[in-house]
Amino acid sequence: MMNIFIFDFEATTPDPTTARILQLAYGVYNEKGVEQTFHTALLYDETYAPIPEDSQAIHGITDDQIKTWGKSPETELLHLVDTAARCDFVSGIS
Repeated sequence: MMNIFIFDFEATTPDPTTARILQLAYGVYNEKGVEQTFHTALLYDETYAPIPEDSQAIHGITDDQIKTWGKSPETELLHLVDTAARCDFVSGIS
């Protein structure tokens, strides 16, 4: 059975040279589109800088949400990569 990995990020800006990932979400689906697993996390570390207001207006993620529920970027990204590596097909959305 084929597993399909689909992921999405929310960031501070669309510019990849300056963007900071604020949230990641991903799911694994079978070839019939049935969800096998889904995961989402806000990311927070010691180097945190305030989210620009124009960015907050787009995705709705606030500084308070990040500070309250944010998880380690390293841990979350390693989990994402590990999950994607076990799938047959990987796709991102924006």
